[in-house]
Amino acid sequence: MNLIARWLPRSLFGSVFFIYSASLLLFTLTALGFFYYYQFTQAVDDSYDSASILADVVAPTLSDSVVIGDYDTVKRTLAKAAVGDIFSSAEFIDINGGKVRVENNSRRPIRAPYLISVQVSARLISINRNISVGGRDYGVFRLNFAPEFIANQIWTVTKVSLLLAALCLLAGLFLIWIPLRRIVSDLAATAEFAGELASHLGSLLVVDSNVRETQALAAALNRVSQELTAQHQALTDSEVRKSAIMEAALDCFITINDAGEIVDFNAAAERTFGYRADEVRGVSMSEVIVPPELRGAHEQGMRHYLTTGIGPILRQRIEITGIRRNGERFPIEIAVVPFEAEDRQYFAGFIRDITERKTFEAEQARINELLKKSVRELEYQKFALDQHSIVSITDARGVITYINDKFADISGYSREELVGSTHRIINSGLHSAAFFEEMWNTITAGEVWHGQFVNRNKGGDTWWVAATIVPWLDGDGRPYQYVAIRTDITAQKQVESALAEARQRELETGSEIQRSLLLGDLPEGIHGTHLATYTEPSQGIDGDFFAITQFRPDCFELLVGDVMGKGVPAALIGAGVKSTYNKVLAELFSQRANEHQLPTPAEIINALHQNLTQRLIELNAFVTLALYRFDCAAGVLSFVNAGHTAGLLARKSTSQVELICGDNLPIGVIQDEIYTQHTLPIEPGDAILVYSDGITESVNQRKEEFGIQRLSGILQAAHAASIPPSSLLQSIRQEVRNFVGNNVLIDDQTAVIVEIQPRRTAPRGTIEQRVAPSLLILPWRLDGLSPLRTAISTAACRLAPVDVDALILGCFEAATNILRHAEPYFSDATIACRLMQEADEFSVELIYPGPTFKPPDNPTPDFSGNSEGGFGLYIMNNCVDQVDYFSLMPGISSIRLVKRRSEAPAA
Repeated sequence: MNLIARWLPRSLFGSVFFIYSASLLLFTLTALGFFYYYQFTQAVDDSYDSASILADVVAPTLSDSVVIGDYDTVKRTLAKAAVGDIFSSAEFIDINGGKVRVENNSRRPIRAPYLISVQVSARLISINRNISVGGRDYGVFRLNFAPEFIANQIWTVTKVSLLLAALCLLAGLFLIWIPLRRIVSDLAATAEFAGELASHLGSLLVVDSNVRETQALAAALNRVSQELTAQHQALTDSEVRKSAIMEAALDCFITINDAGEIVDFNAAAERTFGYRADEVRGVSMSEVIVPPELRGAHEQGMRHYLTTGIGPILRQRIEITGIRRNGERFPIEIAVVPFEAEDRQYFAGFIRDITERKTFEAEQARINELLKKSVRELEYQKFALDQHSIVSITDARGVITYINDKFADISGYSREELVGSTHRIINSGLHSAAFFEEMWNTITAGEVWHGQFVNRNKGGDTWWVAATIVPWLDGDGRPYQYVAIRTDITAQKQVESALAEARQRELETGSEIQRSLLLGDLPEGIHGTHLATYTEPSQGIDGDFFAITQFRPDCFELLVGDVMGKGVPAALIGAGVKSTYNKVLAELFSQRANEHQLPTPAEIINALHQNLTQRLIELNAFVTLALYRFDCAAGVLSFVNAGHTAGLLARKSTSQVELICGDNLPIGVIQDEIYTQHTLPIEPGDAILVYSDGITESVNQRKEEFGIQRLSGILQAAHAASIPPSSLLQSIRQEVRNFVGNNVLIDDQTAVIVEIQPRRTAPRGTIEQRVAPSLLILPWRLDGLSPLRTAISTAACRLAPVDVDALILGCFEAATNILRHAEPYFSDATIACRLMQEADEFSVELIYPGPTFKPPDNPTPDFSGNSEGGFGLYIMNNCVDQVDYFSLMPGISSIRLVKRRSEAPAA
């Protein structure tokens, strides 16, 4: 104390002013500290509570939008949620890690000190709500706080408080300065009067104070001062505490007297009810905050308490309705405590606005009811699912953790046998490892897998299922378990298999009928030509057809057609057209029985047009036709083209390919069409290719058509290489397949090629004419090679029998090697055999589809018996004089065997 006393000024004015200033500053700083702590805590708690309520309100809207995939609504909802200044952003994170984030760009710049921002950031964390509908997680809704804004709020209030405290401090010091100066100036007179009073009372006080004025005054007023100071301090402390509690309270605090008049009305009450305290002091409380319909009961209750001392609602928390200044009614919670002061009855009311709580409770009740309803629905869905589907759950390693009763029933295993095992226990062994690898890769990547596979039960029987495997992902997006839902489709698979077999039998039968009725076999006995055909329907049965009619050994005609459409209906129309063609031919021949003159192609097509067009129009169908008549003796090709694709004519003399075009419409388009014919000269060595648009309009993966240019190029190359017609058609088929790739054929394909050969000048011909090159077509199978023996024996008339046998053996070895080692492009592939007799040698050329064989330099077989390789080539090289291997054109190869004459043939 002495140390403090030494620092005090010597004058009373200075001492009092110093002590007052220090005390006022200390209390002000302490109050500011408590006020700052309260404001900081309240701002953080209010922000967190507001964000929690907003998250609960927004979450259902997000759930509805996410379920239907309406991410535009999600973004708008997030934008509305993030509009508050306390938020920096709002975002939705789906279960795959994708984000929809909306930033709040309306926030004000940071002005708060860094320390306050750090403290706020440490107290606030983001608000997260799981978005889950029907038990399925769709993601997380997150509200991110803007700590800088909350720090700004706290700093703003703190600055205002500091400013007000500084102003109050200065005002207090200024106010104490003036009276203190006046009091000190009058102290002398006061001391004299006090001295007289003290001496009159007969009591003097001795003080140790060094202050001159205090020494004079303290002797007289010490006792009075002490008591008055104590009483004043007690009263001041009480008033300060009361004032601080009332103003700082979050709840409304209202005090009324026994007349019902308002005495105290704190700041919270002002904010809640909309009145200022000075407006309502002395006004009856029932007129301020009690709704009109409750005022009578309120006043009656007060009178009853004042009369009897009994108040049923006193000292209890009750919920009633309050009214604001603007007439708005709202729920409040009130507790009333009676007390007496200054011989008068008072009532202190503590009131809380519970609007938000009631709203929250109502929303919580609604959510709980929805949750209960969802749980019931999930239970019903699980029951329904268990009744229909086979359900199992595995952990991340594939170990079964749950199965339903249907799984156990269909598998034949008990629940104890299945749980803890993997699905290998029901593996049928009918699927490849790649199948399960693809399935596992899909689900471990967090994606849903759909597919069908076959299992095997405990008894060894198989059963088919359609399965959906759904991975459940953790917060990091990694699967932690897999739910497999399967449907037994064994009966469906059996029906599908039976239907597929029936469909295949139907297609095979229809295809055979079509081949017999619409296509038929190539006629024999046509002199001076080589013919080859192929047809490939897009649906097993098609509307393409052709017919070859022979009028004389060296005169025939070729009818080709393509019906609009596909499948059985098109095939039936094609059969009808072909039948009508035969009928028209018969009628025209009968009309010219005495003229010995063939009907022209134009007459035949026009007759077909008259018979078919009206009916085709009624069927909403049409047919493209082309009729080619080959007169090999006259060297003339006459034709009529009714909307069919242009034919291609490969000229031997020019090595060029010409288009054979027509200018008529298809049959079945208009009734008044008149069909005209054209003629072209043809000569030995020329080849005519007739085809359907299914070949030229085949499309590859780049949407390019095969086109007539590619087809013309193949024909030109084959004609230059003297490729037989059958081999040429196989080359065309393969080129189309290579061009199309994985695309499916969308239209039927048909092609017919006619190659004009030299004519014999005599009925039987000379030996040279009889041994002119001949062509033999062999099927692609070992048991179809026997005609080769007969053809060689007949044609090799200049070779000795032993040479003929050796040649036959060598040719058979070459043909069997082709069949065993070459990979044909099609199941109906053939081998073309060209037999050529020259002056002193005989050659057999085997032309086949496939790569060219390259024999080793010294093909020596292994005679030890340890291996089988090399014998075929050894036999071939030792049976004939020369073996040549050629690549005639891409995809077409040949083996040519030559046997030279060693002696004159036997007579």
